Order: sequence, then C-alpha cells, then structure tokens
Amino acid sequence: MGIEAQGLGSGLDIAGLVSQLMSAERAPHDQRLLRRETELTADISALGIFKSDLQGLQASLSSLTSAATFNSLVATSSDSNLVTATAGVGAPIGNLDISVTSLAKRQSLAVRHEFSTTTESLGTGTLTFTLGSTSYTAHATDSTQDAYDSFVAQAGKSSVSVVIDSTNNTLQGVRDAINNANVGATATIVNNGSGFQLTLTSSDPGAKNSLKIEVDDSGDGDDGDANGLSRLAFNGDGSVGASRVQQTISASDAAFSITGLALTSSSNEVNDAIDGLSLSLSGTTSKAEQITIADNSAAISSAVKTFVDGYNTYVTSLNEMTAYNATTDVAGALVGDFTAASISRQVEEILINKAPGVTSELASLSQIGVSTTSTGALALDETKLKNLLATNFDDVRAIISDTASSSGNGFEVMTLPTNRSVASYSVDISSLATSGSKTGSGLSTPITIGPGTDAFILKVDGTTSNTITLTNGQYADLAALATELQTKINADASLRTSGKSAAVSVQGSAIKIESGSVGSASTIELNNASGHTTVGTLGFDEAASTNATDLVGSIDGISGTAVGNVLTAASGSRAAGFSVTAFSTQGGNAHVSNGIASRLDAFLTDILGINSSLDSRISTLQEGTADIVKERAALEARLETIEARYKRQFTKLDTY
Repeated sequence: MGIEAQGLGSGLDIAGLVSQLMSAERAPHDQRLLRRETELTADISALGIFKSDLQGLQASLSSLTSAATFNSLVATSSDSNLVTATAGVGAPIGNLDISVTSLAKRQSLAVRHEFSTTTESLGTGTLTFTLGSTSYTAHATDSTQDAYDSFVAQAGKSSVSVVIDSTNNTLQGVRDAINNANVGATATIVNNGSGFQLTLTSSDPGAKNSLKIEVDDSGDGDDGDANGLSRLAFNGDGSVGASRVQQTISASDAAFSITGLALTSSSNEVNDAIDGLSLSLSGTTSKAEQITIADNSAAISSAVKTFVDGYNTYVTSLNEMTAYNATTDVAGALVGDFTAASISRQVEEILINKAPGVTSELASLSQIGVSTTSTGALALDETKLKNLLATNFDDVRAIISDTASSSGNGFEVMTLPTNRSVASYSVDISSLATSGSKTGSGLSTPITIGPGTDAFILKVDGTTSNTITLTNGQYADLAALATELQTKINADASLRTSGKSAAVSVQGSAIKIESGSVGSASTIELNNASGHTTVGTLGFDEAASTNATDLVGSIDGISGTAVGNVLTAASGSRAAGFSVTAFSTQGGNAHVSNGIASRLDAFLTDILGINSSLDSRISTLQEGTADIVKERAALEARLETIEARYKRQFTKLDTY
C-alpha cells in the first residue's frame, strides 16, 4: 500500500507511524459502513421473509377463491356397490330413491360348429353385421331347438361387411377380420375341451345392440346350408337362425326406477335421466337405495382450514420479526418497519371487517367460525362452519368469495364484473334467442319414400352430416315420417360427434326441422344426396335457414352483447365483464358483493406485484447496499491519498 520508507537519518519508523495513523483514520469509516451494511442486509432479509410469507398466505387462498370449490356438487350413494352417481351443474340438491331391477347386458353368440384347430378353414364369402333388436326364444332343455323369431335393425346404424377370402379364411383369420372391422362386436376363440368355437359379444349393452349376421357364401354358393361360411349365419331366416349360431346371453336394457318412476337404459351408465346427474348401475337392488346430492361442504371446510393454517404460519413469522424482548433488549428485524406494519394492518382489517356488500345477518368470518385469538392467529370452529354450510350455504359463500345474487329466477349469473366493486346491476331481457329452423310446404299423405327419394344430407349449425337414408316405405301420416326423420338425423355419427342435434315436428300439413341450439349461429340446411330428390319430396328447398336470433337485452341500462341466451355487459361500461344466461324474459337485478377471501387475494396480488410498495422498499434497500460498495471504493481512494501525504510529510521531516 503506497510508498514504503524508513527514516534516512534518524532511524524513525515512518511505516509504523503511518500504519497507526491510517488505522485510526480508517476505523470510524469502516465501522459506520459495516453498521449500515449489516442493518440493510438484515432489513432486506427480513422483508424477503415477509414477502415469502405473504406469498404463502396467498397460496393458502387458492381453493377458497376458486368458483369450482363452491359450484361443485357431491353425490353419495347408500350402497356404492350397487349404484353410484356424479353430480354436475344443474343437478338437483336433495335425495333420490333409486331401484335397479336389472342391468343392461351385451349379447353373446356362439357358433355351434366345433373346429378341430384354429387354422381350420371356414370357407370364403362376405359376412354382413347389422345391429338391432333380436327376438330369440331359448328352448327349456335343448338349445338346438331354440327359435330365432325376428330382428329389427337399429335406426341410424349402418351395416358393416367383412370380406373373407383365401388370406383370412381360417378360424383365426375370421376372428381377426371381424375384430379389425369394428362391426359392433368382439370375436373370440374358445377351447371347450373337445374343439374350438367362435364366440361374439356385442361391444355395447342394450337391447338394440344385438347382432344379425348375414352370409354370402361364395365357397359353395349356398347361404343356407351347414357348410362353409354359412355356419356363421344368424339372421332369423328359417333354418339359419338358431341352428347355426346359439344366443348364449340375450342383450337387454337396464331397468330401474327413480323415485318410483320406471325407466330403461341401453347402458348401465345413465347420463340423461336427470339434468346434471350421471348414474352408474353396478348391481340389482333389493330395496330402494338413496342418492344424496349436496353442496361441496367438505371441500369448502377443508379450504377454510387450509387458509387458517396458512394465515397462522404467516402471523407466527410476523410476530417473531416484530417482537421486542425487554429482558435481552433485542428487537425483531421488522420492529418499527412502516411497510411491514402497514401491510399487516391492512391484512388484519380485511379479515376482521364485514364482507362489503353482504346484506344478510351473517357477514363476517367470526360469525361462521373463524375467530381471532389473543396472539393474532385465527381459530376455526369446524362444527359451527359445517352447520352453517348446511343451513346458510349462500350466506357463507358471500362472506368468503365474490358473488352476485339475483332478485329472480329468470337468469343465472355466469361471470362477475371486471371491477369487483360492490354494486347492483339491472338485467332486462326483451326476447330470448331462437333456433334456426326450416318448415317445408304442405304435404299430402300417404307419402312414399323409396329409391331416389330416401337419401339427403343435413347441415346443423354448419356441421355436415353423413348421407342420411330413410327407411323405404309408405308413411300413412306425417307424424310417422317426422319420427323417422328425427331418429335418423340424431343417429348420424358426424352430427353426434360434434354435439349437434335437431328436432322434427309436424306443423299442420308440413314438417319442421329445428336445430337443437339457439342463437344467430343456429342454422338448418338440407341438400339432396347425389341423384336424389328427397328434399323436394319432404317439402323443403336447399337454402340455409336465416331465421335464428340471439337474445336481446341490456345490463345496467346499456344494450349488451349476446351469443345465444348468454348476455354480456357492454365493453367499457360500469358492468363490463358481467354476463348472465337468461331462461326467460323476467329479468331482474343482480347484486355483487365482495367476499373476504377474494378481497384478501386481490390485495395480496397488488402487494406482491411489480412496483408495489413492498417491492419498492426492498429495491431501495438494495440500492443502499450498492451505495455502500461505492462508498467503500471512494473511501479507499481517499485513504490512499491521505497515506501518501503522511509518508511524504514524515520522510521530509526525517531528512532535516
């Protein structure tokens, strides 16, 4: 450091003297900077911990502020081994009695002929599989005397043909060809101990999913004998009914009742009996079993407990950092810190005050079992909360989360305003949305549908169907023709995959086809299949419908934007972001209130955001540590100058 020199004449220890003087010069500055650096580092660390604690507190609110926590319903069964249920939006809260008489079953068939090996040839030709309802009478003692009485093809289901040739005509080959063709059944080879038999089981249960198997036997040219591919025939045509293939299990629908009303289903998974409720039938019942549909109280209680635990973790840490020990005269790192004090005070005020906008007698956390202890922590009375969820669910929800209550039953609130301030909004509905539809011209009955007038293509809401083919025949009245149209339309795979449907009705002497959706995007369009004149025969033209409309209404006195029956408040208005689904033109008022958990979550989002007061404070402290680095550099430069001056002075003094 600097210039090293010893006394030239007197032997004076100039280096030692300068070193002592520099130590005295440096000490107060180093102590001051170190003290400031220690204080800043401690403050930054403490505020960093405080910020992390606030982030943990916000994380504990995630389930409590989620709409799904309150919107979800829970369905429980008195015997889940026999029947279970899943509740969704629209499911009725309460109890339902369910009795199951029989389950839906898949049809099983067994080819009577026993094959010596799995590579034995079955012959060649074409197998045609059709799904439908089979009438089959099993003989009491001799299965060879079973009777195949009749078969009715399932509407909307096309037959599937499988070609059997020299590449796949073994027992194994036929099995694989059937399974690869998606015929509506699964083929299996069974070793019965004396030979191999081919069995088939319907892919889906239900009486309409039975199989009809027709054979075009190209091997011997005889479709009705007991040789070649004809051995697989099962079509009710005289000798090739039950004599070639035995029905070992008959297909059947599930038979059950809900609150005494007898119902059937082709599947054991019942999704359309009650809106919002899915039933899974697993066994028959000896008595009525009960399905209980309730609010998601257990999950809500759990979410409240998670928040209480999260808050107490935050408070414990805060108390440690803001405590002062008079005995040891040691203060916590955040004692006297204005930023931490201001934020913690606002958090506390949000929790102890009533939920803004809530008008019921229940309006605060303390009233639903969440109270403050002497240490500032929260205590949860789970029994009290559970009881209030059972008796005052909507009030508890309003205290916890942002909600909107309506004055009538004409609409349901879908989304809350972007501005969550407490407010009331008027909802006025002038007219509901309508569906796209086409009504044909007047027709005279009977109407004959045949080749050239039996096939058409339908577009529903822009989705194009496959070619729809009507059953040929003479329809004595329009009602029968309308039923055939609706059955075939709604069985179309393309429309079903896209969730599209249509309703067909009789309007005087004409037929009306109406989309299952509502709103301006709802359309119906019929087009002839190539070479057909079906559309004209049914009284229609090929133009697309243009008669559908969206809902017309206003929110807060300003015309809103409508899609179907969903009305959204105008952008830029006081109610922007607010939307409802209307069920009638009743209208009414919606009152928005602020839940305590939602308010706390919004406050924490601001506090933990970029450029918040907390981040600004931490940034200022970090700038202070950077300034200390600069001060140290400047101090070193100044001390070097002083040291050099001392050495020059002592050297000069020693030379005299």
